[in-house]
Amino acid sequence: MVLEQLQSLRVDKSPGIDGVHPRVLKETADVIVGPLTRIFQTSINEGKLPDMWREACITPIYKKGDKSDPANYRPVSLTSVPCKMLERIIVNELITHIRNNDLTCEQQHGFTHGKSTITNLLEAMDVWIEALSHSLPVDVIFLDYAKAFDTVPHERLLRRVESFGIGGNLLQWIRNFLTQRRQQVVVNGSASSWKPVISGVPQGSVLGPLLFTIFVSDIPETIQNFVSLFADDTKIYAAAQNCEPNAHTTCLQADLNSLYEWSTKMQMQFHPDKCKVMHLGKANPRHKYTMNKVDGTMHTLESIEEEKDLGVTIDKNLTFSKHTQVQVNKANKTLGLIKHTFSHVDSVSFSLLYKSLVRPHLEYATAIWYPKTKRDRDMVERVQRRATKLVKSLANLPYSERLRELDLPTLHYRRQRADIIQLFKITHGFDKVRVNNHCNLCGRAMFKPSLATNTRGHQFKYQIQKATGPRAHFFPTRVTPAWNKLSQTTVNSKTVKEFKTRLGQEWGRHPDLYEYQFTY
Repeated sequence: MVLEQLQSLRVDKSPGIDGVHPRVLKETADVIVGPLTRIFQTSINEGKLPDMWREACITPIYKKGDKSDPANYRPVSLTSVPCKMLERIIVNELITHIRNNDLTCEQQHGFTHGKSTITNLLEAMDVWIEALSHSLPVDVIFLDYAKAFDTVPHERLLRRVESFGIGGNLLQWIRNFLTQRRQQVVVNGSASSWKPVISGVPQGSVLGPLLFTIFVSDIPETIQNFVSLFADDTKIYAAAQNCEPNAHTTCLQADLNSLYEWSTKMQMQFHPDKCKVMHLGKANPRHKYTMNKVDGTMHTLESIEEEKDLGVTIDKNLTFSKHTQVQVNKANKTLGLIKHTFSHVDSVSFSLLYKSLVRPHLEYATAIWYPKTKRDRDMVERVQRRATKLVKSLANLPYSERLRELDLPTLHYRRQRADIIQLFKITHGFDKVRVNNHCNLCGRAMFKPSLATNTRGHQFKYQIQKATGPRAHFFPTRVTPAWNKLSQTTVNSKTVKEFKTRLGQEWGRHPDLYEYQFTY
């Protein structure tokens, strides 16, 4: 286990307060694996950590808002690399224990095997879009903790960990890991004095995020409506029912009251001023929701038109045009920096710079925000068209020819490919998405196996969904026809990497590979 951790170290990461650099550890792995293993085993057997493993340099990472307000920065801990290695070994064993004993929280998508921001948003979008397709309003409440990771009370957290069947020396080790810590803040080379850490889990550690998800894993038990978690990002939502149009608002307010009681009991306060409500649907009555503050006063939650959730800007009409514009602006700014930084860009350096710095802005979570209109698709594609002109030797060629010379597919093709890969992951269990939640009104699920009895194609075909309105451009409706046309060999791939290779071979002559027709 220790050798595996040593060999997988990233040498571009910084050392902790002990000054042990990951490059040194990785390049001397064969020599130090024995001593490190004995140190790790002794640490676990005695339930103790070296003092230096509990010291951290805090780097403030700006989030949003007023840059002069320290509350708008995320404190990330720079801790010992050997300690992080031991944390990874412990985390892997804890995850195995949690999975084997069915202790997982289905609604938690953060730091959970097979789940991600994409699975979180897909499940939420499925409920929202299905309700809107039946003309039922939906209210979504985005909740915000007040310094979530920094305020977790240690004793309550340790009791939650123990309730998961974790005890003995390992529980004592976790207690020692959390307590008697100290930290200093480092900004521009200047360090503050050392201060003790009396609560919270260290951000930047490996074990901290898993401990936090364990701590909040009982939140769904207090909620009657839908709840979706990604670490400390929490949203609850409810759709109106035809029989009782306003029942969902009463129920959602009751959930807010229950969450306030939970937060008081667990000493994890929400930040009512930063909690927002979004009203989806044209006929939404726009009900007002309230939440108690720490001082006991009642606060009416702010109603918003759009919200950035897990990196995706969601608007009340679920068009994602605002998100498209935001991501295009980010990509163009990065492109401008490259243009003004490099006097000459050849095809090799362009490929490296563009794929690592620009294209990710345009491709993150496209399964969620896939551009619906031709105008938005053109807006995204124009970024790549502009980027390819940085290679001066190709600048006078047509766009499609530049793409062929650079072996660079269109972004439109890349989105279709990303959809297919995402469905492969869901179908074969690499990504865990609840696809069988049937709509109470029409019985529709995210995906249903095909009813066709012919043997052509493959055995993983899904029913093609013919939908209008909000569901017409949603992921299942969009991806199923192309998925059903794939060959048996491609769909039966054992790994995601193998599937990508076979998909590339099968789609080698895809009409959108290098060709794109601009309208605007």
